[in-house]
Amino acid sequence: MKWNRRTVTTGLVLLTGSWLLAGCQEKPADILRQTEDRMNRMQSVGYETTIHTFQREMGTNKLDSALCYFDFTSTDSILGARYRFMTGNGEQVFNGHQFFQSNPFDKTVIYSNHQVAFDVNSSTYLINSVYVLRKLLPEMIDNPDITITRQKDRTIRKQGCWVVSIDMKNLWIDPNANHQLKRVPGKIYHYVLAVSKKAGLPVQFRWNYPDNKGYWESTFRYLGIDQGMEKSAWSYDRFPKSYLRMSKQEYFASLKNRAQVKTGQVAPLWELPALKGDFVSLKELKGKPVLLEFWFPYCQGDDEVTAFLNKLHELDGQNELAIYGIEMTGKEASNLKAYVGKQKRLYPTLYQGRSVATEYGVDVAPAFFLIDGTGKIVYVSTGLNKAALTQALKMTLQKQ
Repeated sequence: MKWNRRTVTTGLVLLTGSWLLAGCQEKPADILRQTEDRMNRMQSVGYETTIHTFQREMGTNKLDSALCYFDFTSTDSILGARYRFMTGNGEQVFNGHQFFQSNPFDKTVIYSNHQVAFDVNSSTYLINSVYVLRKLLPEMIDNPDITITRQKDRTIRKQGCWVVSIDMKNLWIDPNANHQLKRVPGKIYHYVLAVSKKAGLPVQFRWNYPDNKGYWESTFRYLGIDQGMEKSAWSYDRFPKSYLRMSKQEYFASLKNRAQVKTGQVAPLWELPALKGDFVSLKELKGKPVLLEFWFPYCQGDDEVTAFLNKLHELDGQNELAIYGIEMTGKEASNLKAYVGKQKRLYPTLYQGRSVATEYGVDVAPAFFLIDGTGKIVYVSTGLNKAALTQALKMTLQKQ
């Protein structure tokens, strides 16, 4: 995985040997103090992290990785830093006031407007991160309940490292408490920190689980310090138009409703405005099969779906089937007319359908619901399956 340098402005300062610590430190606390000083000088840092987690009892042994960026100049009251984590499964971003994450497979962006602090602190890539070490090293050094001892020097990723063990009596770094040192009476937690002799920065931080049950080990490869990040990186507006944006509350509501809105269930009632004027009510359509397409502009396969539904609309010469496209992001009519006109949609378009999409459990577009004349859902699909939808339509119309 490579750092996307298009997101980094000019002026990148790569780590060099200029931060070489002087001499072989006899006292481990001195190593940590110089590391603390080195980290406090950083205004931002970019690095690749590899996380190795091993849990003996659960048989878990896995590796994970991410590109991480922290901006320590943030004035937010939640973390005191902005971050951007990039993985093969998408991004997690905290821009100082809002948290959002992307999923390239579902083509979604989920953002938080409420309980932001919980989401911000819940990221896996905050645990044992450079941010946590920068924040807690001063407390570790001065806390009388923490014992710091020197271990044998090691070479990690071709870097000579000082290694110190950090034993916390009645304390641990609690990821569920904003990564603070939290008291746990009667317990001793063991951590191991490796610091680069050349750069003076952490190379590896390991948390050994009690009773030899496993460990959580984070290894860092630095890509640069005090680098700039493009302003657009902190906004989800940069994602393609084909990505569906929804709040965390809407997302979980749709998941809950998805489990309830199934074939055989009575379709939830709704009333929505049509682009051509007036309102359409599902209740008033009872007695006729209804095909609903939940969509938004530029959603995946939109042109193909429009062509298919246009054909269905044209073939329905006896007006036996009602077809409606429900725009699900809440856009106003003025923002939709040009797009719909360009697509030459022949079937009616309804808008302001965000709450209806949530009620139907829709969080991916396009999504299809076929409702029979009695008001029951007889077919549900995410994505267009022409053969399956055609067969469902044929069986439903035959029963009329």
